[in-house]
Amino acid sequence: FRLLLSAIVAVGIGLALTVLTLVIRLIEPPMTAAKMAAQQSGCEANLQRIAAALQSYHDQYGCYPPPSIADKNGKPMHSWRVLILPELGYESLYKQYDFSVPWNDPANQMLAKQMPRVFACPGNADTFANHETKYMVLVGKNTAFPGPNQSTRLAEFTDGPDATILLVETAISGVLWTDPSDLSVDTIKFNINGRTSTGDFVEGISSPHGDGAHVVMANGVRHFLHSRSPPDYVRALSTISGDEKVPVSFWRDQE
Repeated sequence: FRLLLSAIVAVGIGLALTVLTLVIRLIEPPMTAAKMAAQQSGCEANLQRIAAALQSYHDQYGCYPPPSIADKNGKPMHSWRVLILPELGYESLYKQYDFSVPWNDPANQMLAKQMPRVFACPGNADTFANHETKYMVLVGKNTAFPGPNQSTRLAEFTDGPDATILLVETAISGVLWTDPSDLSVDTIKFNINGRTSTGDFVEGISSPHGDGAHVVMANGVRHFLHSRSPPDYVRALSTISGDEKVPVSFWRDQE
């Protein structure tokens, strides 16, 4: 009788564990999807807030900040992310930053540990802990951010603010938020979420938030560009006055 009872209990426990496993598997995907949606929503909010700060900077100074401030030899010293700190509500941190020494000087490196959370992608838990950012601008000739010590005005955006990229996200890692590093249009590919043969992200516009990546245009509107977006059209959106034509069908494909 005891053996029979033990067998019944064992079978019961086994069935209970099986049912519990099935329930967890049924519940887990929606929970994961909800978490991913929350991360994507947080990333969108960060990008829009940074873009608004860039616009506020333009309203105050009549131009966007240069992508970097360089020394007399042209070497980048300070990032646009530091320049817009007052517009983000971090004027005290901005005042502590020492513009007389490079971003990677020990004094400024200590301040880098106080990274505003708005620069951290919610999709990567290590980003904030490592004081790294995945929010960048496109740098190069005829972009909104031509190069070190060079600024642009909205009046120069003859392609139209609605057809000019101001801010992007990238899945590449290891960039300290004070580091004057961004994406050069001379070296990146314009494939959204481009990857190497081994599956790693290549330098460019990319995101961990699904089959595409966010960009914010100069009119403040955010778009999620799908991985299938034609690179030629994405490249066209990087210029301020290239007079390239991006068809309406491109935007319909993003919906």
